[in-house]
Amino acid sequence: HGFARNMDWSIVDSENIEGNPVLTLELKDSPYSHAMWDFSFQALFKVMLNSKSLSTKLTITNTDQKTFSFNSALHTYFSAAVTGASVKGLKGCKTLNKDLDPSNPSEGKEERELVTFPGFVDCIYLDAPNELKLDNGLGD
Repeated sequence: HGFARNMDWSIVDSENIEGNPVLTLELKDSPYSHAMWDFSFQALFKVMLNSKSLSTKLTITNTDQKTFSFNSALHTYFSAAVTGASVKGLKGCKTLNKDLDPSNPSEGKEERELVTFPGFVDCIYLDAPNELKLDNGLGD
């Protein structure tokens, strides 16, 4: 899961664009991050909110003298009813289902137009589109 989620990010910019809030957060390397990954970096995470969508942009800058490679996964958490929630827009995506064996996920392809959940699941959708429709199952 990495270290960035356990670190304090700083607000470096906040603005109001046509009545919509935009916030930029910054994370820089520290002794804590160097203990796990010995590189210098700057991460900027921009969050843009309007009445119909939430958009984010993550920019990583190498501030070190040596090259590095990295991976990122932005885990989104929404309040949702487990058995009432659904997602539209994942049909055709390659999946890695970790429900049966988390150490050896089974590969598949999503065939459903509307993905529903019988309970808690641990499935990764690869090459997901930029826009999805989420019904949280809570009526809001």
